[in-house]
Amino acid sequence: MEFCDFARPLKDILGAGMRAGPFTRELFENITVIPENVNPNPVVEKSDESYKNYFTGDRTLKKFIPLIAKYLERTEFIKYIAKQEQETQTLIYEAFSDECENMTPDNVPEEMADLFMSILSQFIKGPKKAVPKVVKEQLQKVHDEPITHRDFTLLSECNMRCPLCHHRVLRTVRGQVASKDYVPVQIYPDNLNLLQQSEFLTVAEPPADYDSLDNKMILCRNCADAYLISPTVDDYKRLKNIKAQQTKDIAFADMADSVNVEQGILEILDALSDDKTRPRPDKKSSYDVWWVSEKISDDNWSLQDRVTYWVLRYYRRIEEFFEERERMRTLRFKKVKNEVSQMFETYDEQDLSQEEIFEKMLIWLEEQTGCRDRKAREAFISFFVQNCEVFYETAE
Repeated sequence: MEFCDFARPLKDILGAGMRAGPFTRELFENITVIPENVNPNPVVEKSDESYKNYFTGDRTLKKFIPLIAKYLERTEFIKYIAKQEQETQTLIYEAFSDECENMTPDNVPEEMADLFMSILSQFIKGPKKAVPKVVKEQLQKVHDEPITHRDFTLLSECNMRCPLCHHRVLRTVRGQVASKDYVPVQIYPDNLNLLQQSEFLTVAEPPADYDSLDNKMILCRNCADAYLISPTVDDYKRLKNIKAQQTKDIAFADMADSVNVEQGILEILDALSDDKTRPRPDKKSSYDVWWVSEKISDDNWSLQDRVTYWVLRYYRRIEEFFEERERMRTLRFKKVKNEVSQMFETYDEQDLSQEEIFEKMLIWLEEQTGCRDRKAREAFISFFVQNCEVFYETAE
């Protein structure tokens, strides 16, 4: 997202009656903390005309952001949005929720701060350093590798954003990975020189397993590049503290998630079973359903046709069921999605056919929920075939 695309809808919501220049200045005043002894103040001295040009997109932030980079403060923008009325935050949610896929009505300030920081971070460039060949090869190798099952845990910990610059590291379109911009780095690197080793030992002993998840963290490629080239003790301490907080946050989320996932799934299955009407194929689904043929091979046409049928008729309805329960806070879609994905991975590792895997998924669903309605279970599992948690894309 460009800054002008961020600022314009915000002005409609927050800056009614304000001119573009002063409003844009207000945005930067609320994303920075500049000490009084800094003279001239780079935010204050900038003219309204310059801010107006940033707002319209007639001028880039390329030269301005490096001047204020060290004063950027995410928490300030969180406070700026948080002090707005709830109705105003709702309008912001409606305007930006498509861009911020993790945004909910309850985390608008945090998500908007992350979005603003990610827009500005692209203009922040540190001094260029020569990249050692071994590091360059490692970065390229990781970039070219597919997303692994281990990555999902790390991506979940960081909420799909680099914990250092808050840049989004993974984007998906219709459940498919559209761009991957991350590297799982070792927090305590295994390639330190003797001097670095002695410095790092003052903080902690090296891990028994350098590649354990406890010693891994997702960073965007730029931040990973900087850390892998010249890791410092201060950087290590920061990553170590972030990892500790991530671990606490995950543990707290698991404790707070007292909702019975199986009960929530059963409610959806019951709703499907009780639905006596035969829904017509959704027009939008008919354009999207080709993903099924990418997941189930043509020689397995019987399963492909069954899944296609359920997707055409029930995908949007099941999606609505999930959205309704998310709003009511009675079921977390992410939790259900992870459980379905993990069960698929378990069966897939047994070298079973797609038909066998699909049948085992139906049996697992019945065992978990007690639902004996096969049609409801088929519709439910088919939803996750389309949503890319069940079956991989087949080779052409």
